[in-house]
Order: sequence, then C-alpha cells, then structure tokens
Amino acid sequence: MPVAPRPQAARAPTSTHWPNGGAKLDFNNWIALWPQFVQPNPPALLSLDFRRALMYALDRQSMVDTLENGVSPVADTWVSPNEAVFQAIEPSIVHYAYDPQRAMQLIAGLGYTFGSDGLFHDVAGLPLTLEVRTSGDDPTQEAGTLTAANAFRQVGIAADPFIIPQAQRADLEFNVSFPGVRLWRQPNDIWSLDRYTSRQAALAANHFRGSNLNRYMSPVLDDLVDRYLTTIDETDRLPVLGQIVQHMSENLAHLDLWYDSRVTVVGSRLRNVTNMAWNGQDWDVVGVA
Repeated sequence: MPVAPRPQAARAPTSTHWPNGGAKLDFNNWIALWPQFVQPNPPALLSLDFRRALMYALDRQSMVDTLENGVSPVADTWVSPNEAVFQAIEPSIVHYAYDPQRAMQLIAGLGYTFGSDGLFHDVAGLPLTLEVRTSGDDPTQEAGTLTAANAFRQVGIAADPFIIPQAQRADLEFNVSFPGVRLWRQPNDIWSLDRYTSRQAALAANHFRGSNLNRYMSPVLDDLVDRYLTTIDETDRLPVLGQIVQHMSENLAHLDLWYDSRVTVVGSRLRNVTNMAWNGQDWDVVGVA
C-alpha cells in the first residue's frame, strides 16, 4: 500500500506588527467523510477496497490548501496533531496518498467495467453511483462536499452532492440513514472514543440517538475502546490508543479529510494559555506579583 509522507502540523501565522504577542494555532474539530455501513448504496461501500478507492481519489492536500488556506495538515486520524499523544500514536496511522489511478484499479477489481461515458458500470450495465451528503449550514462543509463529489467523478463514480434541507436537519432517522457518504465535523477529543463503538450505533432500537452516526460496528474496535477507557496507567494506555488509530485508519471507518483550525491571539505576557478560555484558571501574567 503506498504510504504518504507524514503530515507536519501547521504553525500559527506570525507577524512583525505586534511584537508583544502572537497567534496560537489549534485544531478543535475533525472533518471526515463517513461511509454508510447499514444498507449502503452502493453496497460496495461495505468493501474495504472500495473505501480505499475513495481515499485514493481525494486530493486532500489541495482541499486543505483551498478550504483551510493551508494552515491545517491533512488528517489521517481524528487525533489532533497538537495532542500530547500524537507523536506516540503517529507510527500506527495508515496513510493514503492521492492516487487516482490506484483508485480506478481497485474499483475495476470489484467487477465494475469502465465505460465510454467515463463511468464505471456494474454487471447489469448501470453506472456506479454515490451520494455525497452534508448539512447546509457551513460553507466550508458544502465546498468540501462538492470537491469530494467532483474527485469521485474523476475516477469514474457518478457522484452527486446533496445538501440537506434545513427542515430535515432535526430528523434523527433521516440524518443517519444517508445512502452513501456524509461529510461531518466532529469533536476530536480522545476521551470521546465511546462514540465510535457498536453500542452507540444510531439504530431504530435506540430511536437513532446513538453517537455512532455511520453505524460502523466492530467487536475488535469495541474491545480496544473499552480497554483504553478503563486503563489508568498512561504507559499501558498509549499502545491501546495506537491500536485504535491503526484499526480505524486501516479499515477506513471514516475517510479523514482535514482538521478545523482555530487561531487564538495571545499576548506575550500570558503564560499557560492552552486553548481559548477553558483552562483560564491556569493562566498567569508575567511581571504581576
């Protein structure tokens, strides 16, 4: 499998116009395409090779450069590059380079035939279609959805973007019953791992209120998450987090795109400013008795 160079965390912009302060760059969310795992359309979404094809089709660096002005690294996992644990888990990440030819080879290997119309077709002669969905409340998400759909069309998938009408955003069943892939912005808190377990799958049994929105269900992942959340010693916990990252990136439970960047302006006299005001009790001012 081709391996992309490891992404480097972007640095906050600097300026000579304010010598008494600077900008702090953080990544407070993670944007990914979530493939449907319950009765998807096309059914090929359940094939790891097809999900790999989708990843190879995406020029994620160009997406970052265009949609995030190049300040966010390409995401290959939900864990923020600014997390203290990132360096420890980075070797476990499975990377996917932009490789449209490889994407087309994988799709052809699934039995689809490339036609004169520039699209792949199934054995019945029908084009391979894929809906790329997002909510209509964020211009960046909408642009990302349009870009992804265009990338999929370039490798022979009849991909159509779909922006969820405002009136349907509160419909829980509708929101998790998307047929293809959906672009979502989600928290990248490493202590929120339970949201990816089978017990959190948003199904009819729990009135579609689970936090596992694309219903990826794996006993292996469930066991790893439980081990991580119940292990106290960090020396023992970090290898488990690495296994979780490897499982999710290798099996493409989510198609990682980029991190949502946030810049905070901080005066040079302030110390211990981590991220906006959530740790305000730890802030200190240099030179104040």
